[in-house]
Amino acid sequence: MAQVNLGRVVGYSAYEIAVQEGFVGTEAEWLASLKGEDGNQGPAGSKGDDGTTFTPSVSAAGVIS
Repeated sequence: MAQVNLGRVVGYSAYEIAVQEGFVGTEAEWLASLKGEDGNQGPAGSKGDDGTTFTPSVSAAGVIS
């Protein structure tokens, strides 16, 4: 299997690892296999802010806060 080179990151894709571990099928079939059944509805979360006070900013590194 070919390794993926993304600049500083070199290694196998998750699909390639799945194949090495015994998965048989196409990449599309593997992706489809990752979707499981829907779970039960979780409890309601607490009330958040009204959304009028958030002022986004972007750092020099491209991080949005």
